[in-house]
Parts: sequence; structure tokens; C-alpha cells
Amino acid sequence: MKVLLRSIETGLFYEEISKWTPDQTAALDFEKTTRAVDLVFAAHLENVEMLLTSEDPQFDLILPIDKKRPLTLSQPATGGSHRKSRGTPGHELQPKPSARSSA
Repeated sequence: MKVLLRSIETGLFYEEISKWTPDQTAALDFEKTTRAVDLVFAAHLENVEMLLTSEDPQFDLILPIDKKRPLTLSQPATGGSHRKSRGTPGHELQPKPSARSSA
């Protein structure tokens, strides 16, 4: 599987810094989705999508990257107060006091 970035506006694939190509085979393979997302945020790229490509195009996936919405495990559907689920990013769990003390 290859991990590629493509401009939504132009259809060009990311090749290297400030260089985009229409040739999918010349595009940079990030190998891991986290590397592609890291570059999008570090280089302030906008209007890009991630392509996960395989030898059989019917199994290719196109994933939009929305920089305006933070990536979290759960997001509220509406405003107002609600109970956050345990372990959501940005909400560290505090250890419960132990019955035994550490010396």
C-alpha cells in the first residue's frame, strides 16, 4: 500500500517541497498515514486529501484531511454540557489514590 497526498483543487500529487506532479507514480510515498498528516500540518498545506493506494484500484481509499476540525476520538454532536468519555485526547486521566502508600 502507498500513502500519497493529492491536491483537491488541482488533482496533482505531492512529490517534494513546493513540487507537485500529475504522475501518481512519481508522487512521494509517505508509507505511513501519520507521516502524511504531519507534513500537511507542518507545511500548512490546505485542500489536500490522502490516498491509500494498492495494486488493485478498487480497494483504494481517499481520506479528506480537515485542518479546521481537531482530530479526537469522540466529538459532541451538539453544544451544551455532556459527560466526556474517559480517555479522550486532551483529557488526561488522573490516577486514583491507592490504599497503600508508596514509601
